[in-house]
Amino acid sequence: MVSSGTILKELHQARFVSDNAAITSIASGAINRSYQLVDGNMRYFVKTFALNEVVNKNRSQLYDMQTSIASLGMTPTPVYLSDNQTFQVDEWCDVITLKHASINRTAWMQCLLSSMLRTHALEMTIPPLLLVDNWRHYLRFLTPESQRALQTSFDYHAALVDSHWARLPLVVCHNDLADFHVSTTGLIFDWEYAGIGAPMYDIASCFDINGFSDNEKNWFLKGYAKERGMEPAILEQESHVFSELVQFTNQLWYAATQARQHDMGTKTEP
Repeated sequence: MVSSGTILKELHQARFVSDNAAITSIASGAINRSYQLVDGNMRYFVKTFALNEVVNKNRSQLYDMQTSIASLGMTPTPVYLSDNQTFQVDEWCDVITLKHASINRTAWMQCLLSSMLRTHALEMTIPPLLLVDNWRHYLRFLTPESQRALQTSFDYHAALVDSHWARLPLVVCHNDLADFHVSTTGLIFDWEYAGIGAPMYDIASCFDINGFSDNEKNWFLKGYAKERGMEPAILEQESHVFSELVQFTNQLWYAATQARQHDMGTKTEP
């Protein structure tokens, strides 16, 4: 994992910061470490990318996508991507995320629904989310025995993708819309897994990561259907299928990250 010293060294060499710049570790995710960078009156958010091999994303492409979304006022503006694509610097935003906001559950769900609707309304040309290809990539990190044990489940879920993925019009999806990725002001963070994809996959992922109850799922789907001019019953039927796809994706992703971290002699932080 890239160290804070390595980050400062590159930024100094690039003349992005002065010799007085300081970097401090802040609350981070399970994999990628985050920092606050301070240089005089300027503050920045720095995120490292610890498992680029597993994520398998073009960081330059993601940087350009975030820049476009930032121009719409929906996410912080990125200002620097490291030479080897192991860290990125964004403008600092003094905001409160939904995870730490003092609001009731209904207001919390309304903010997530609004963020989902704004994301799905974006008109952008970005790469598609190729879910089955991602699964194949994750499997490469597992032992041959583990791959064989998962083959039947892989085939079953791949068939679900074939039959359900394009039942609704494909849209720009965030695919990781956790409450800690949304601010009370409407900013949406961490577009690492974004792509053109099935709206119900994005919604099912949101349900899973935020721990929605069945009643909350129904409320969300009815609100989404109303705003998008869809039938709630169709979304409810599809939500069960896409919940399975999200669970299988998570299973493979965690298995791949654990295998890679084992190879690197590291482990996922609590």
